[in-house]
Amino acid sequence: MSRNPDRETVFRFKRFAVCNRECAMKVSTDSVLLGAWVSVEGVASAIDLGAGCGILSLMLCQRGVAHVTAMEIDAMAAVEAMGNAALSPWAGNIDIVVGDATSYSFDKVDLVITNPPYFDSPLVSPDKARAMARHQGSMNFQWIISSAPALLRRGGRLAMVTPFEASDEIEWLSSLHRMAVVRRCVVHTNPKRKGRRILWELAHDADTTSPVECEQLNIRTNSNQYTEEYVRLTSDFYIK
Repeated sequence: MSRNPDRETVFRFKRFAVCNRECAMKVSTDSVLLGAWVSVEGVASAIDLGAGCGILSLMLCQRGVAHVTAMEIDAMAAVEAMGNAALSPWAGNIDIVVGDATSYSFDKVDLVITNPPYFDSPLVSPDKARAMARHQGSMNFQWIISSAPALLRRGGRLAMVTPFEASDEIEWLSSLHRMAVVRRCVVHTNPKRKGRRILWELAHDADTTSPVECEQLNIRTNSNQYTEEYVRLTSDFYIK
């Protein structure tokens, strides 16, 4: 039996589908936004940290990234990601690795991408797998940003999505570990709501005199329709 019997189990995109029965966390708008927004210009190889069902890896491959190493600590989610990759047009482009990213030796890549755990609270889910997926443990913002320079080739970038409230922490950790913010997009549910998420691109030893590319994205209009900018950004993936 599935670990998530009440969840929609297959998400179909234009060029691939992801089974989502065993992964602790369901496919989210956060991942779709990050995978569609991140720049892949000049990116031949990537690491997907905390890959879950593999959606970010598949999105990167659809956008032309030649090879992705997808790291997932939850064995059941990793097996599901393997199946999703095998049934996609990019079965030979994705390597799924089961294990703890904090103790794994990676080859250097052009891009590190992650939709990381973002809850830092003692109120942890009783479901162990869901707790790992939702709550910061060893793979927290500190580890991700401090480790990125050793994972990236010269000119490489770290891309991630975080809660809006983590903005100051990300800025501080970036400056501490010489990871300059080069792109930043604040995501709003609609124009009347405050920022909900932030999409980030950070580069190691980048030219800090260059202005940061600052963007804003509204998912819906005030009349609850999807905005043109959101539809345009995700149009290569969503069927509708």
